Amino acid sequence: MTETPVISGPETVSQTIERYASQRPQMEPILRAFESPLRERAKLREEFARDSLDLSGIDCSRLVGGDTGAPLLAGVDLAFLARWIERSASALLPLLQRAMPDSQELDRIAEAASGKGLDLKACGRMLLDGDRASLEREAEVFGVSPAMLEFTLAEILAAPLASLTDQLQEKLHEASWRQGVCPVCGSFPSVACLGRPETVELDSLVGGGGQKYLHCSLCGHDWRYRRDACPACENADPGTREMHHAVKARQERIEACTKCGAYFLCIDLREYAEDPDLSVAPLALMHLDIIASGKGYRPLAPAPWNTFPAREAEGA
Repeated sequence: MTETPVISGPETVSQTIERYASQRPQMEPILRAFESPLRERAKLREEFARDSLDLSGIDCSRLVGGDTGAPLLAGVDLAFLARWIERSASALLPLLQRAMPDSQELDRIAEAASGKGLDLKACGRMLLDGDRASLEREAEVFGVSPAMLEFTLAEILAAPLASLTDQLQEKLHEASWRQGVCPVCGSFPSVACLGRPETVELDSLVGGGGQKYLHCSLCGHDWRYRRDACPACENADPGTREMHHAVKARQERIEACTKCGAYFLCIDLREYAEDPDLSVAPLALMHLDIIASGKGYRPLAPAPWNTFPAREAEGA
């Protein structure tokens, strides 16, 4: 990789899982469990790429200003994504049910989404808005936890929003976005990476690399971000930012902020033989989440694999 992380595809998902599973056999069960949903998400992204959207309702001028702009989907009705959302739900829900076979909550969500009262577009809008109160009410109606409803909605929205991002690449490339949330959907990153050396001007000199990219936990967009700041609160005081590594794996680290208590994971691609699919990487780094949780930090983007009972975190 020279400028941006690799685009997720079915084969890159499987290849990344193979590499991580061989390196960390203890992570193989969770990697294998989610291989089918992740591959399907990547296939849907490719499928949707052949279906052009009406983007007239997307105001790209929102991105101007970098520090003061608003995400493109802030307040936007998701009706224009309706056919993609429905297709994604029908393809992914059965795979998620198999990936998490003990989850009766997923069964209830799948039943409710099949024409029995769960409005995926409306709930998706709540998710993008961070409207937890409304999501909690929806979760109560269907007898599921808010966390499971949010996770399932994010899985369903991932491919539609990734494909939307693909169609907006030219505008996104022109933007000077400098915030810690995604310029497309406003979500926090699931993982960050430090880029490989890249070619610069002056007769194709090669820089040292290390530019930081944040990878959106929802739509998968990658955008550049300053290396010295917390995406959650933009704190850049070096005295309030900590880094932690697992033993013998300094290319993968926890970056934590003692000011706001948030953390995210970061991988240094300069130390990787091949670029990983960043939709897979958070699963393979779960051991770092356990360490961070044990130190009392909370993840920027909560997911089933980075939220733990207190006793599990304490025993890490």
